[in-house]
Amino acid sequence: MAPWIAHLRVAKALSDGMAVDKVAFAYGSLAPDSGIPNADGTAFDPPKEVTHFLRRGEGEDQIRDIEFYQDYVAAGPHFEDAFEDNSFRLGYFCHLLCDNLWVRRINTTYKKRYPELINNPTSPMWQTLKGDWFDLDFCYLRDHPDFSFWRIIMTMPNPPTCLPFISDAGFTHSLNHIRHFYSTPNPQHNIDHPYIYLNQTTMSRYVEDTAALILKICRLPQTNPPLDGLNSAVHLLDTAEYAPYAPPFGDAPQI
Repeated sequence: MAPWIAHLRVAKALSDGMAVDKVAFAYGSLAPDSGIPNADGTAFDPPKEVTHFLRRGEGEDQIRDIEFYQDYVAAGPHFEDAFEDNSFRLGYFCHLLCDNLWVRRINTTYKKRYPELINNPTSPMWQTLKGDWFDLDFCYLRDHPDFSFWRIIMTMPNPPTCLPFISDAGFTHSLNHIRHFYSTPNPQHNIDHPYIYLNQTTMSRYVEDTAALILKICRLPQTNPPLDGLNSAVHLLDTAEYAPYAPPFGDAPQI
């Protein structure tokens, strides 16, 4: 799954080309990660199967974003007073698409290079890879102190979730964790290091490509493409548009 600031970067790029309430859209773009963790962080309430529209045992490439779209975006309220709710739900949909595209474009390549990652979410290698992902988030916030969508999350009150399977308590818990995580970095941790597994060039490429593809997907319903039998709206694109990125991803030949 894409890290949180990458989600907000995609959401900000999308909001520049969509008629949305930016505050609600920014919050919606983080809402799928709203489970409250258990004591050791191995399970969440609600679980990922609920928040990311998965079936038990499925990989993240099976996220059913079309199911969410049909139930909560296409069938949602569309009167003027619901503009914020609609924007929140659209942000949620875009988060699911972001994750789908991250798995296909980034994680697929990782798994080819590091077979121990396949069907092993507890592999220590995942934590090694994620170190670069989250450090890039910290770098981006340091280098872009006026990033508008981060300022929204840090300064604007939480909106209601407007979704029956996400509790306000879970949403608030997740947002507080995200705010604390990025606003109180460990001063002893050096983020100016070689980015072996993912560098800012690759991350920026992912953000730009993903925003362009999601904007294209969001415009497709206007032409009523057939959705029957599809799990993800990603499959409405040409396969070459969401093919895995070729390595290297970072500043050294490993990826």
